[in-house]
Amino acid sequence: MTAAAAAPRQTEKAFQAQIVELAIRLGWLVFHPWLSIHSQPGFPDLILVRDTRLLAIECKRDGEQPTPEQWRWLRALDATTSVVAYVARPGGDWGEIERILR
Repeated sequence: MTAAAAAPRQTEKAFQAQIVELAIRLGWLVFHPWLSIHSQPGFPDLILVRDTRLLAIECKRDGEQPTPEQWRWLRALDATTSVVAYVARPGGDWGEIERILR
């Protein structure tokens, strides 16, 4: 048995923690939903932002594949050509929100 074959598989959680640690060290803003139970199904594990880049990352163990919902989010996010950041308030922004969403 080789050393590589005997090595335990890295967990998704540990791999994700490595990515987060490196991203923060390199100056990225990192978002990870701590408890995704109330999130939309399939939303990526990590959203990273630095300068003009936004990265959406779904972490998987070796040999695992994203679910159809995860692929849907990844494809949709990958197809975007711009990001709009917006602060919305109920007191007077509804018309603007409707305009943006249409």
